Amino acid sequence: LEEKRRELIQMERDLAERTGKIRFYRDLADGELRTVVYPNRWCLCMRMQITRDEEVDFAVRRLQKKYGAFLPEPGRSSFGSLLCPRDLEEGRDHLIRGVFILTDKKPPEPEPADLLCLPAGEYLTLCYRGSYDQSPRRARELTAEAARLGCGICGDILELYPIDNRYTGDCREFVTRLEVKTAGKDSSLPAE
Repeated sequence: LEEKRRELIQMERDLAERTGKIRFYRDLADGELRTVVYPNRWCLCMRMQITRDEEVDFAVRRLQKKYGAFLPEPGRSSFGSLLCPRDLEEGRDHLIRGVFILTDKKPPEPEPADLLCLPAGEYLTLCYRGSYDQSPRRARELTAEAARLGCGICGDILELYPIDNRYTGDCREFVTRLEVKTAGKDSSLPAE
């Protein structure tokens, strides 16, 4: 009975967390650019070339199966894809270079081969609602804004899926968050 009570309390916490996330992204203006300063973020990453959404889902399931002990529960984990800015410049719009799942903390030694640190620093972010088909155009908007602000970009563009098919079956309600680590000038955008 006590175990059931703990499970129900955890379910209630998870539901409150999801509800808070939905409210936050519901109130965020579509296409709004912001800066966020992050500490080092650890993730488990599978580098591969992917061109279809179904392949992203498959890769996430493979990471969950391989590293389940290191990861938050599937409904509580944040995951995303890696987009290469050069691919976008060269017209390879729907090419994904890898899939990652953020961990709560750095896994203990020995380090998993797929461990990746997303480095601390300022990130320029853009959130949008709707189909993932917008991603290449929105990623270009993000990199163009970084250039306009005089910020260089470091590394890949991160594409995270805060509201996806785990939350809704209506792709118009999906929220995708693009992030790029900046270098150089500080931006004058609102901070989160």
